[in-house]
Amino acid sequence: GLTLTELAGMSLHFVVLSFDRYSRDDVIGEVVCPLAGIDLQQIENQQVALSREIQPRSLKIRAQGRGELLISLCWQPAAARLTVVLLKARNLPRMDVTG
Repeated sequence: GLTLTELAGMSLHFVVLSFDRYSRDDVIGEVVCPLAGIDLQQIENQQVALSREIQPRSLKIRAQGRGELLISLCWQPAAARLTVVLLKARNLPRMDVTG
């Protein structure tokens, strides 16, 4: 397992992809959330709201908009497991003709 000190030195990195069954997946954008700015000792068994802009990787996405995602994270220290659940997605850009 990880100690709180080790965890505080890490970041969560989310990459938002547009899945394409027939060719390469497209990257819509990414979010990096450093854990250093969060007091992990104080938030045990509590909710913390974080809001980050999805940073685009291409000019096409920059002009089009990136949409919004609502996710839930649950860290289970005993199992050393991070559970990520996508709760809601809206206004995500179309990346090709199939959407």
